[in-house]
Amino acid sequence: MIAACAVASDADIRKSLIGVWRVVQSPREDRGMVSIVTFTPSADFTNRIIFPGVAREIDMSGSFQVQDGYLIMTITKSSQQTVERLPLVIHSKILQADDSQLVFVADGTTNKQTFKKETR
Repeated sequence: MIAACAVASDADIRKSLIGVWRVVQSPREDRGMVSIVTFTPSADFTNRIIFPGVAREIDMSGSFQVQDGYLIMTITKSSQQTVERLPLVIHSKILQADDSQLVFVADGTTNKQTFKKETR
């Protein structure tokens, strides 16, 4: 297990992110929503958010970096019309990143987001 900044370098964390990740929801969250994020070796990402109950999807893409224990995602394309002006930059403190689990908290929030790795 890699604890965000204490043990692993940003480069090690970045390498562990490469692959396909699926959001893990707590019992109190909307289990109808699925979020699948793919991080590529070229530092690009895609995120597909699926709302099966209402047959709706949101697709986003852009680039990412890991710096000083933060995941920085720059969204350059989004299918959601209400997204703020693009590019939109989101900074998230990485709490855990290893070959199977990614946990982070976006700046300005207290909600942990947990993802499990599906593929490498």
